[in-house]
Amino acid sequence: TAITNESAFEISPNPSIQSAQLKLSLQKPARLSGKATNALGQSVILWEATSFEVGEQTITLNGLQKGLSPGLWYIHIVDAAGNSRVLPWVLML
Repeated sequence: TAITNESAFEISPNPSIQSAQLKLSLQKPARLSGKATNALGQSVILWEATSFEVGEQTITLNGLQKGLSPGLWYIHIVDAAGNSRVLPWVLML
């Protein structure tokens, strides 16, 4: 599996205004997709399945561009095998 216990994911800054950086540290190459879900169950695709190499990668999370309203969002990162990590992200205006 691509998402292992050694894989590290971090959103900074958090909370953030309009956008943030999602930092990935992968032990294996991975095909990952990402979506954001809020407490109301609304879901927005942040990026489609994309291949990432071993090591550190950065993805910009642009909340306003994706139409996310301010508040608490859960960022779901999913690999091709269905393994996932969920990170809380507070988006402010």
